[in-house]
Amino acid sequence: RQVVLSETSFRVNWFKLILSTCKIMKLLSIILFVFGFDAVFGSHASCNMTLTVKSTTIDDLNNALTKMVQSRGNTSSTCVYWSQANEFCGYAVVSTENGFDHFTHTTPVHHYTDDIEFFDFTQNGQDVVVGTGSKSEPNSFYDYDTNFCNIFNLFRNGNVSTLNYDITIKYGTCDFHPDTSNGYDPAYAQCNTY
Repeated sequence: RQVVLSETSFRVNWFKLILSTCKIMKLLSIILFVFGFDAVFGSHASCNMTLTVKSTTIDDLNNALTKMVQSRGNTSSTCVYWSQANEFCGYAVVSTENGFDHFTHTTPVHHYTDDIEFFDFTQNGQDVVVGTGSKSEPNSFYDYDTNFCNIFNLFRNGNVSTLNYDITIKYGTCDFHPDTSNGYDPAYAQCNTY
């Protein structure tokens, strides 16, 4: 049995196809406008900030960050906070040279890797001002404050609610972070998990 489409039927089907294509293009345009190109075609969640670390020197801060990362490896024998689980382990040193520290953090459950950088170290009297950022390697949009916590957790010993340094944070591009305007309690709570 042969199916013969009339010219009118063919035109109607062709018209429906064009209309549905136009609707899809309009929807895509709206999504691009609202969320931006990166949200649709791949972006990497990140957190960039400037820290003022009180009463230290550049060398002491560099050494402390490197030692903290080295003490937080991926195994029970290389992470001093292994028993606390969560996000306190999984760090690694990529490079530390000429005032630029590059570390990584791998999440414990899904094994996503984030790049962490400390740069532009400046001695300002007794304090050190340093730029820092953490960026997800895989495509992601929302990160549950993980990139913030990748950095924040390097300034404390495991899940304790005190920092090893007195720091102030000036947020750059960091869409996802706990509200630290009235202290760090929200950050301690959030970064115990992420």
